[in-house]
Amino acid sequence: MKKWADKKRHHTKYKVGDMVLVKLIPQQFKSLRSVHKGLMRRYEGPFPILGKVGKVSYKVELLPRLKIHLIFLESYLKPYHEDKDDPS
Repeated sequence: MKKWADKKRHHTKYKVGDMVLVKLIPQQFKSLRSVHKGLMRRYEGPFPILGKVGKVSYKVELLPRLKIHLIFLESYLKPYHEDKDDPS
């Protein structure tokens, strides 16, 4: 089973300083539990990577208002691609 699951899985390698988006889970935020999931953003960010913690875990510098742990699995991270055409 693991052999077939690993075929579909791809690991993204992040370096220190790379900007990523973090996947939000409503159960982690008391303030978001009352918001309907269709109205909630799926990803928050961008945030810089502070370092690699394990094989698939990264430490991310989050905003203090989020009040959650700083370590995320790479499956909860998505690379941030800045829009060069957007003037704002």
